[in-house]
Amino acid sequence: MTWAWVRERLDPARIYWMATVDARGRPNAMPVVTRRARNLSSNPAVAIHIELGDHVVAIEGVAEGIAPEPELAVAIAAAFAAKYGTYRPEPTEWDGDGLYIVLPRVVFAWRDMPTATRWRFADPAAGGQ
Repeated sequence: MTWAWVRERLDPARIYWMATVDARGRPNAMPVVTRRARNLSSNPAVAIHIELGDHVVAIEGVAEGIAPEPELAVAIAAAFAAKYGTYRPEPTEWDGDGLYIVLPRVVFAWRDMPTATRWRFADPAAGGQ
């Protein structure tokens, strides 16, 4: 597996499943952004995977809230509109919070289990160490 194979699946994917844990330790996995900010504020650990049948890309890491600069917010809003059509967020929607980046700790990819490829990144929870 190559990193290009991972990007070829992540970039066009329409559904991204995200697993978080609430303040009481209860897991929650959904393909929508409900309850995400509240869960991530108490525990930034996150797992994300795409929905593509037996082609799998799974990411584990830490979510970090960001307030993008105006130019980046415009680009992100345009990307959402191009990808999803009916969902057209305003660039000012993320002025305070609500937008997150995921700092990956590990990424797994496979198309023929049990053979998988793993990429490891610096642990974001340890300050990149």
